[in-house]
Amino acid sequence: MKNEKLGLLPVILIAILMASMSFVTGCGDSEPDKTTTPAIKETGEATTTPTIREVKTLKIGAIMWLGWGLGIDSKQGMELSVELINNSGGLTIGDEKYMIELIVYDDNNTDATARSALNKLIYEDEVKFVISGSNYETSLLATAEANKVIMIGSSTADDILSPDLTYCFRGNPGACFQTVLPVWMLQHFPEKDDWVITADDTQSGHQSVAFTEKILTALGANLEAIYIPSGATDVSAMATKVATLNPDVFFSGRGVETTALDFKAVYQAGYRGQIFMTGAHSIEVMLMMVTPEVLEGLIKGEDPLHLDPPPTQIAADFKEAWIAKYGEWYNPALYYHINFTCLEAALKAAGSIDVDDVADVLANGLQWDSPSGSFQMIDRPDLENSRTVDCVEDCYPVQVVNGKVELIEKFELADSYDIYHKYHQ
Repeated sequence: MKNEKLGLLPVILIAILMASMSFVTGCGDSEPDKTTTPAIKETGEATTTPTIREVKTLKIGAIMWLGWGLGIDSKQGMELSVELINNSGGLTIGDEKYMIELIVYDDNNTDATARSALNKLIYEDEVKFVISGSNYETSLLATAEANKVIMIGSSTADDILSPDLTYCFRGNPGACFQTVLPVWMLQHFPEKDDWVITADDTQSGHQSVAFTEKILTALGANLEAIYIPSGATDVSAMATKVATLNPDVFFSGRGVETTALDFKAVYQAGYRGQIFMTGAHSIEVMLMMVTPEVLEGLIKGEDPLHLDPPPTQIAADFKEAWIAKYGEWYNPALYYHINFTCLEAALKAAGSIDVDDVADVLANGLQWDSPSGSFQMIDRPDLENSRTVDCVEDCYPVQVVNGKVELIEKFELADSYDIYHKYHQ
């Protein structure tokens, strides 16, 4: 009997050993930890699969005036985009995922507050990427440049396009509109070559007029400017002058409320010529301020988000997401939101959050699609800048016909690029 028990001992030991090995290597049917499990190459050499990295946070700053529609609407547009990105798991940049933290400061439409906001973003919030919708953008450039901060700006002033700057870019097509749409107008209506433009009597207003005059003069058209003091509500003298001059085209180059005021005043003064604008606000919003008769015949470039239905899927999806988040679609002016989409595209294309990598992508012809259209960075040889520091987009010229907005045609991105380059080389 004793010998029989001793004979069973090796069998028992083997069974215990096998059970132990099964527990250590199996642990049920759960998958192995992908961060440590070795993979075997065909050579038989063991290696480790790439580690799944944790989701990080990327701060993006924005400075704009939140006392008007462009600022408020653009802020909401950026917040929606951030929400969509974060809800999808973050922004993929290279092999990393980043949750976006948007930090927005109101510049209160003053230079000092704008500069203070940028300093706070840089020195307190440690932000390396800034969207600017400030009317005082020019005074921010030196600080952004000195601190190697990418600034995507909006001003039509050419200071941001200086070849001396490495990290500052205009990612907004306002200057493109002021070039392409007047050219388009004179291509379609060559007989309408006598223009009057209104502008605010500010530095940016004078710069805007000079920009437009450069284009119209090159096309053989005449432009007379009427400057209106900021905040003025009585524009009857301007309207009388316009009616007396009776130009082929009356171009209001001011904000949405003041442009509506201009159009109403010249209509009441008896002017019935062609009215024209290039602003970011939709015609539907303007129709809430003045009667359809005032805007009859108006031609402008419209954001595709403001067309019904939107002509692109990306615009339709964004509009649907806006309604889901904010409850209604009121044709918001998402002017500075375009800058956010520019930065988002640049980060993806760079595959890095290194500012030099992102600047290199922006400076070498970045193209991207956004809810507001298709865009491309472009060089400015007339400013001796061979880097692509400016921006063009496709255009959607529309006209008010019997109180309704009608799309005339789509002006392709390539056409905008060619025209812009022709008049700024």
